[in-house]
Formats: sequence, structure tokens, C-alpha cells
Amino acid sequence: MQADYQAWQEFTRAQATVAKVLDENLQRECGLPLRWFEALAALVKSDGQALVQQDLSTALCMSQSATSRLVTRLEQSGLVRRCKIGDDGRAVTVELTAAGDSAYRRAEPRYLSHITEQFGTHMSDINIARFRTAMRRLGQPSSGGSDAPQSPVHLLGFGESILAISADPVGVADALHVRDALEPLVLLEAAQYRTVEDIADCRALIANMERCIDNPEQYYRTDWRLHGRLAAICRNAVLRTTYLGLLAALESHLDTVVRTDNDADYIRRRMSIHREIVEAVASSNTQRVLRATDAHRFMGIRTESVAGRDNTAQHI
Repeated sequence: MQADYQAWQEFTRAQATVAKVLDENLQRECGLPLRWFEALAALVKSDGQALVQQDLSTALCMSQSATSRLVTRLEQSGLVRRCKIGDDGRAVTVELTAAGDSAYRRAEPRYLSHITEQFGTHMSDINIARFRTAMRRLGQPSSGGSDAPQSPVHLLGFGESILAISADPVGVADALHVRDALEPLVLLEAAQYRTVEDIADCRALIANMERCIDNPEQYYRTDWRLHGRLAAICRNAVLRTTYLGLLAALESHLDTVVRTDNDADYIRRRMSIHREIVEAVASSNTQRVLRATDAHRFMGIRTESVAGRDNTAQHI
């Protein structure tokens, strides 16, 4: 108990210290208090859609009255605008103005730089992944009480990337083996039955993947949506259902992607392989599809034995 209390005290002290430095630096360099930047960031992440003010309050972990005062200051500065919802004067949405979007874009590089300097440089990539996992769990409502068991986080080598997953890595590795074995069947069926609309959807997902190259976690989630869209073309119901189930299991267990120095280079190489997969399916050329499948397959598997069985550290 004493150790828990000390850890909590150190955490809150560190958080307050880093937040104070961030606030001072952003105000000095960009004219934006930290809270203003966080509100603009929440609106940017809504993909240009207005947020109900109550939802913005939830995103910022602020009371509704404090959020209302913050939005008023942002509105007075021309960074956001409020719009009433229907006839209820109390219900409003908040949306970015062009000035607000511009202010966010100017401040974001400085914010990220200070985050790295004040926080990231003090933690290894693996510790960052574990820290994120712990914070996500702390931020979720408890469903089983304080004594509810929590799944440990394991690291899984995924090509040249490293995934942090909340599942037995041996089971996930087995699922990936089966998915790899089914991949040629899925892509050959997709090539046989694809429509113009199917290919348009897949090309749109490829474009989304290209926009995520600097965000490995989002890249892989979009990658799996692409493979799911290709599998959806299959007319073999058993094949389609099995493959989609394996994808869903993988994505549901992903906690985060551990950042490494070669992320961007590796993802760009994988990106070209996925472009060719879509174009091979579009061509309906069997040999081209099989070559694309071979290129997509990871080169071998290495496991490290722990506790008498291949466990914990998987490289796929």
C-alpha cells in the first residue's frame, strides 16, 4: 500500500511538472495555453466534424461549466464557433474555425517536440508501450472491482514491427500462421469475384494507409481493414468467416505498436506490397496474385522459449 501511494504521488507530481512546462512553452512560442491546444486537438481529431459541447467536456476530462468557459474564450479569440442544436439553447456544438485549425497546425510540432523532450526521452520504447497500457486501463471504468484480474501485456514481433498485445502471444502467433495459410485462397477468390466497387473501396483503404505511415498503430488497423475488405469479396462462406474471425481476434488484442527507429522505412516497404496486392486482385491474373501473396508473407518465425514452451517473445 505504501509503495502504491508513493508511486501515485510521484506520478501526479511528474504530470503536474510536465504540464506546467508544456503550458509555459506553448504560450511563449505559439500564444496557446495548453488547455486551448488540447481543446483544438480534440476538435481536429473529430475529422472536421463539430463536437457536442458535452462530448468535448468528456474528451478533456473537464466539468461542463469549465468547458463552457474554455469554449467562450476560444470563441472570443476566433478559434472556434458555437452552433445551437435545435430549439434547446443549452445544447450546442463546437467546431473549429480556419483560424483555429491554423493555430493548431502551427502549435502541434512544438507540442510534440516538448512531449518528447520532457517525457519520451526518459522512457524506452517498451516502457512507453507498457505505460500506455497501464494508463488506458486506469482510464476505463472498472467492471470487476479492484481485485479483478488484468491481462498482462506481451510483445509480439510482427515483421520488423513490435506489437504490444493483451493476449497469449503463442495463440496470436498460431492465428497468424493460419491466416497466412488462408491468404492465397482469399486473394484468389477476391480476384475471381471482385467488382469495380470492391476495387475502388480497396484503393481508398490503400490511400488511407499511406496517410498513416507515421502512425504505425493506425497503419496496421487500416491494413487489417483492407484485408477484411478483400475477404468480404469471397463467396466461400467458411473461408470468409474463418479469415475475418482471425483478423478480428488479432485487432481486438492489439494494445499498441512499440515505436522503433525503422518504423517508417519498414512500413513504406510493406505499403508497396499492399498496393500490388490490390492491383493484382484487380487484374484477376492468378500468377500475379500468387506472387503478391508470397511478397506479403513474413519471412519465417523465431520464438524464444520461456517456462518450458515457446512463449512471450514471438517474432513473426
